[in-house]
Amino acid sequence: MLKNKTVFVTGAYGHLGKSISKICLKNNANLILQGRDLNKLNLLKETLEKNFKKKIDIANFDLNDHDSVEYYFNNFKKKLDVLINNAHSTKMGSFENISNSDFLDALNNNVVSAYNLIKITKKFLIRNSKKDSSSIIN
Repeated sequence: MLKNKTVFVTGAYGHLGKSISKICLKNNANLILQGRDLNKLNLLKETLEKNFKKKIDIANFDLNDHDSVEYYFNNFKKKLDVLINNAHSTKMGSFENISNSDFLDALNNNVVSAYNLIKITKKFLIRNSKKDSSSIIN
C-alpha cells in the first residue's frame, strides 16, 4: 500500500517517529524525515539508509516557524502522498503545575503547527489524489 509513495514524517527522530519511519521503509515508501535538530536528522537518515538500503530525504525546519515551513514547501519539487503529523512537545508535570505559557507552547506545537502544515501541503496532496490516494495522519 505504501510502495513508491512519498511519506513526510514530522518529529521523525523521536521514538514514535523512528518506528513510523521503519514501518514506511519496510513497505517500500519514499521517506522524508522532518525535525528541528539537523544532527539528529542526519544520524537517523544514515542509520535508516544503512539498514534499509534506500535513499532518504530530510527536511530541517521548525514547524512553529511558519515562514520556514512555507519556504521549504515553496521549493518542494517532489510528489507527496502521505503526511504524518507526529511532532509534539509538552512540559512534563502535573496539570496544576503547568504554566499558561507552557500550555500555550504545547498547543501551538501540537495543534497549530499541524493545522498550518496541512494548509500548506494540501495542494501537493490534492494534486496526487487525482491520480492516486493521499492521506493525512495526525
